[in-house]
Amino acid sequence: MINFTEEQLMIRDVTRRMASERIAPRAAEIDETDEFPWDIVELYKQNGTLKLVLPDEYGGVGADTTTLCLVMEEIARVSASCSCIVFSTEALIHILVRSATSEQKDRFFPRLSQGDKISAFVLTEPEAGSDANAMRTNAVLEGDYYILNGRKCFISNAIVSDFYLVFARVKTLDKKKGISAFVVEKDTPGLSMGKKENKMGLRGNTMADLIFENARVPKENIVGGEGEGWKILAQVANQMRLYGASAMGLGIAQGALDYAVEYAKQRYQFGKPIASLQGIQ
Repeated sequence: MINFTEEQLMIRDVTRRMASERIAPRAAEIDETDEFPWDIVELYKQNGTLKLVLPDEYGGVGADTTTLCLVMEEIARVSASCSCIVFSTEALIHILVRSATSEQKDRFFPRLSQGDKISAFVLTEPEAGSDANAMRTNAVLEGDYYILNGRKCFISNAIVSDFYLVFARVKTLDKKKGISAFVVEKDTPGLSMGKKENKMGLRGNTMADLIFENARVPKENIVGGEGEGWKILAQVANQMRLYGASAMGLGIAQGALDYAVEYAKQRYQFGKPIASLQGIQ
């Protein structure tokens, strides 16, 4: 059994209250309209939700994986779509904390410390996802820039992000050894948006394709160096499965159970709440 720290419990309780009082009343409308909830981003800014992983000196709290799991679970309990905003943003910060140089941290973290920046984790391609080694997006170093070409798909936060953590293969290296990670900013020349997915769930989250056509990325934006992308995926990004799909799935399940229990208490048949009937119990 995990013994949570006082700080973790405080963050969980603040997030639970924020989710119940502010996000839950908006959830149905977000789902129906499929519009990105900028008001929720402002709410996250007020509560520091998008910068939890940042070190203390940059305005965060240095949140660990357990803390992120608690936050993701509480938000997903009322809106899986709104939890995706946090997930991808904190994932980029988490990877930079673990893998970026001091110069990169000093360059990116002050901007992320404002608490209103959104990020995307950019790995999946039409023919590569879980099989990351099959990716075709490539990068070639030309002078002071890497030139990226390729297409990514099913990218959460794609249309609204300020920063993208993009995985591409450096052409001069072989297969797995060539996979590298790059921080790409939204106004990068050669970066454009493809089709926006019309989803059954997670509506309101802007999942779309990203297209790189000779996109020029400063060479100092490569994370960990050429060929370090696979190591980052295996040793750092794997933790995303915990505070991503796992914590979100738990939150969704808890939300469904909470809703069902409350309904069973309110729905009357045979003169009493159906919660009292053996078949429901």
